[in-house]
Amino acid sequence: MYHQGKAFAVSADRQRGFLTLFREEWRRRGLTNPQVASRLGRSLSLVVKIKAGRTPLTGHLIDQLAEILEIDVVGAFFAVDILNEPMIYFDPVFLQSLNKTMVLYEDMLTAYRAQQDTSEHDEGITLDQTAG
Repeated sequence: MYHQGKAFAVSADRQRGFLTLFREEWRRRGLTNPQVASRLGRSLSLVVKIKAGRTPLTGHLIDQLAEILEIDVVGAFFAVDILNEPMIYFDPVFLQSLNKTMVLYEDMLTAYRAQQDTSEHDEGITLDQTAG
């Protein structure tokens, strides 16, 4: 998950961003507070406080909510942390752009790894040649 289960403090801006995103996804899915409480394995009173913004969102709680609401963590990261526009997460143009960006990143990583493999192979040949 995004925070790897760590219960660390989250900045107020990030909490507001994630809460905005979660509330909207909650609404879109038509989930009731008792349903969310059941899925989280938490009390109804805590879920009411979460939804009202009256309890802090830890990294672990953000992970749990993202999982039960089936939030794409990469999209959430870009919307909340990079762009500081949580509602853009729901924009089809954003999603299309994000998908294109992820393909570009994957291509860059593939090229980098290929270059690293070639460099390691070339270094190995040089070391072998000088050893003999």
